[in-house]
Amino acid sequence: MAVDGILNMDRGHMAAIEELAAKCGVTSRTLRRWHAAYKERGLAGIMDKVERKDKGKTKSMCRLAQDYIEAQMCDNRKFPQTLVLERLRERAAEYGDSACSCCVYCNDSNARRALKPAEREKFPLCDVAEGRMIVPANRHAVNRVVQTLDKAQLTYSRYGKRAWEAAYMQKTKRVKPTKVNEVWFGDHHKLDLFVLDENGSLVRPWMTAWMDACSRKFVGWELTLEPNSDTVADSFCRAAVYTQGSDVHGLPRYIYIDNGKDYRSQRFEGERFVNEDLGLLNAEFSEKEGLLRALGVGVHHALPYRGWSKDVERAFGTLEDFVREFPGWCGDSPEERPEDNGRILRRMKERGELMTFETFAKCFAEKLLPKYENHIGEDGLSPDERYHQAEKARSDTPDWATMAVFKSQCVKRMVSTQGVRLNNQLYWHPDMAEVIREQVTVYYNRGYNPSVTVFKGARFLCEAEPIELMALLEPDQGKVASHMADQKRQQKRVTERLAYLRQSTKRISREAYAEAIDEQRQRQATVTSLEAKRAEMAKEKVAARAAGRRKAASAGENAVRSMIAANGEALLKKSAR
Repeated sequence: MAVDGILNMDRGHMAAIEELAAKCGVTSRTLRRWHAAYKERGLAGIMDKVERKDKGKTKSMCRLAQDYIEAQMCDNRKFPQTLVLERLRERAAEYGDSACSCCVYCNDSNARRALKPAEREKFPLCDVAEGRMIVPANRHAVNRVVQTLDKAQLTYSRYGKRAWEAAYMQKTKRVKPTKVNEVWFGDHHKLDLFVLDENGSLVRPWMTAWMDACSRKFVGWELTLEPNSDTVADSFCRAAVYTQGSDVHGLPRYIYIDNGKDYRSQRFEGERFVNEDLGLLNAEFSEKEGLLRALGVGVHHALPYRGWSKDVERAFGTLEDFVREFPGWCGDSPEERPEDNGRILRRMKERGELMTFETFAKCFAEKLLPKYENHIGEDGLSPDERYHQAEKARSDTPDWATMAVFKSQCVKRMVSTQGVRLNNQLYWHPDMAEVIREQVTVYYNRGYNPSVTVFKGARFLCEAEPIELMALLEPDQGKVASHMADQKRQQKRVTERLAYLRQSTKRISREAYAEAIDEQRQRQATVTSLEAKRAEMAKEKVAARAAGRRKAASAGENAVRSMIAANGEALLKKSAR
């Protein structure tokens, strides 16, 4: 009754309710619920409820129906729940009144008698057997069964082993190397964005990259529309040598790559790579098995379909966070893709808002990659800071002439006044002016080449880049001025050589003769420089003037004395008057 009196008080006594609730160790809301249950059902209303023995068991379907639902949901055809319910009803109609005789859960059924005694323990007896399959009335009961299924089992059965391994299989965390250039990860990655190719079509660029395992810095990379073994080798070479605007260089001790054919190519790590011109460049390469072994680089392949074992996959994910800022972003899955993305891309293309592949490559190098290299990680350092602070496991750096042999193709070309032509593209470097109208060896890769390597015999000449053709009336005067400056430099090299030859072969005139200088005695000369001679001559002039003044003064004094001696008496008498 005391509790009734307190609970029936007005709002001014809410503090008393809170105090009583605190003493009971419950909230005031729970206290009111107890009071309402007590008024309705007495003590039974506030007693603890006894858990049902059949909790988690459904009475709307039998065990055979539940197994059928589970089997259909685990089908790799990914049946929806409504279709599963329809198929269950069809199966129940097919079995009819003989369903229990085909059920392993029913006692004395043909299916249960066919089991061995040890196997029968896996199938508990059904307590709702009615002769027919008990099918739920709606899909909500099916949904309740699906909610109890093991998620890992559903993933394995519906999406395959690889999806299950990535999401549920047990994994271990590996110790990260403490030195730079200890291990490099290599991989291809398709960027989550659309750009325009040279034909104006929508394409997604690929990135072939090498990442240092210690610093998580991309030491070498190449953007392309068709990744292959050539981009793998070329990006590795550029990671090892000095490149413009980058202080990353040096070879790794090991590389960690997957099992794709691009990385297992014979040229990259094959049993033997022999080239007729290779011996001229570096005889060591032609005698050893594989260029990577010749460079002292160990190779480790990840197990097939174990992408999570390469940390470069996570680095690609971080890089994609910055790709979202660029126009044409499309996401990496249908769930993440912007709504109506196809229409949006078409409109952006019509308005000229999408980047070309060349424009994106420039933005990637100047904006996107620096953002990644300077982002702060969990340790408070950026990849660039880790790279420069850590010790290098290997610091030897090959030159580009050595690494150029990684390129897969080799051809002889005659250098014209416009450069060398390869795959309908002209390549030029100022150093090629020395070998115009001469034959050179050009190393290149299949497809588009950002540059080609030119050798003159066994000598590395240059790394030539593609040149753009000028218009008949070129509007870019800076391009014209640059081209004319190159022509002037080429002319200057020729004229300077000619002037040198004229000077070295000029006939010496013999129309004057003089005594020969005695070099041996010349060393005994007291004046060894023109300045010293001038100082000595100035000193002699000053001394001569002083001597002249002293002589003049002495002569004046003597004249006075002589005059006084000769006319002394007359002068004295004259002065006395």
